[in-house]
Amino acid sequence: MFFKSTKSTYFIVIVLIAVFGLLFGSFYQLFARNDLMVIIPFQLICWACIILLVWIYFKTYYQLTSEYLFYRTGPIAGKIKIDRISEIITGKIAFANFKPATGINGLILKYNRWDEIYISPENNDKFIEELLKLNKNILITDLSKKV
Repeated sequence: MFFKSTKSTYFIVIVLIAVFGLLFGSFYQLFARNDLMVIIPFQLICWACIILLVWIYFKTYYQLTSEYLFYRTGPIAGKIKIDRISEIITGKIAFANFKPATGINGLILKYNRWDEIYISPENNDKFIEELLKLNKNILITDLSKKV
């Protein structure tokens, strides 16, 4: 099953500001300087950053198979064995070690012994439902209901 990542307004604004800022800097620098030793590295860095941001924006997703949770955010991809997932925490903005996510209302998945990952599928409830079909031993902790 395939799940796109939700995109928060904050993420969208940051990406737009960064991309337009880099585009402005790139075009401004083309017209302001004539030294190729400065133009080429600057252009390469600007366009590499733009490509990376657009890649992350459009290619952040999660896929569940019978054995693995696959995730991708731009050039970074990985997989987690579903039977190694022990807990899902909802209702908390995460400060997890790794965040292949573009949204702020996501899930923290704890797996192995000490590992955790923050993901933001478009529909958290559907994602949890599908994950529980594959591993019924996952503990669900909802921090939004705790006082």
